[in-house]
Amino acid sequence: MLHSCNESICAAGYVRHNISSIGRAGTSSSTRSARRLPSSRAPRVRMNASQLKRFCRDFPHTTERLYGEPYNFLVYSVGGRKFAYFKTSHPERGRFSTRVTPERFIELTDVPGVKPARYRGRFGWITIVHVSSFPESYLKELVGSSYRRAFASLSKTKQHAFHAADKKPAAAVRAA
Repeated sequence: MLHSCNESICAAGYVRHNISSIGRAGTSSSTRSARRLPSSRAPRVRMNASQLKRFCRDFPHTTERLYGEPYNFLVYSVGGRKFAYFKTSHPERGRFSTRVTPERFIELTDVPGVKPARYRGRFGWITIVHVSSFPESYLKELVGSSYRRAFASLSKTKQHAFHAADKKPAAAVRAA
């Protein structure tokens, strides 16, 4: 039996093995579980939950809303469209969820500590169990992508209203 291994590194620093086995009966392929790259390869800056919350809050026109019992979510949205949320009750306190593309969903759900979001996994949402286990740049990329998708899903009228609101203060400053 012939084996060929194709290693690829995802943005989170995991190595993925694609193994193709060619035998007498035909071709089959499987994917081995992802393993963590040694930390000596590249220094990684980590982000804690409060820093990530601040990052989510800093997007333009973002609203932060705390849903109490029975939901217990801290939700970040733009124009009523959710792009990220934190679970606020035990035992899941601090778990972070965001929406990703279908390709990223498949990639990330193979990574330890990441799973499909409860009740929202079918819509491309993932849950990161420990925020501090992911590199800061990768988290920022995931949240930024989710924000852009949420903003793009708004009606053109809302998008133009947000852009107009951004331009009004600048025009007032120029006139003064």
